[in-house]
Amino acid sequence: MSRVKISLPAQYVFRTQIPVMIGDINYGNHLSNDAVLRLAHEARIRFLKSLNYNEGNIEGYGLILADAEIRYVSQAFHGELLTLILYIDENSLTSSGFELLTKIEHQNGKDVALIKNGIVFFNYLTQQVQAIPNEFLKKIEDKRNNEY
Repeated sequence: MSRVKISLPAQYVFRTQIPVMIGDINYGNHLSNDAVLRLAHEARIRFLKSLNYNEGNIEGYGLILADAEIRYVSQAFHGELLTLILYIDENSLTSSGFELLTKIEHQNGKDVALIKNGIVFFNYLTQQVQAIPNEFLKKIEDKRNNEY
């Protein structure tokens, strides 16, 4: 069976911690696969908020989640406090989007999951893909430089 391969850059742009809630648990009594995407979404919202943005307004444009890949590594359980670390690989930047990578890990540093989301800037008024705003790129670079 082929495995999803997700490589992380050396520098992250954001970290946050999120507890595993009872609604995140499946019949196997561990973190459900759909909860992994919800956790990544929550981390993305927190990241954008740290830049004074939201998904509907980044320099006048919104975001579209174009695709998602997940590599599940280990189980997580109700009550655990997980750390979500977000990365933007500069090699993934295009004129209109980028790959947002998220690593979810246990408090002991062991990986739970790796997620790769394709993010595209979009003008909801004209229904067209838009170029990445330069101000957003500047904030990302400042965030990356200030994290280390």
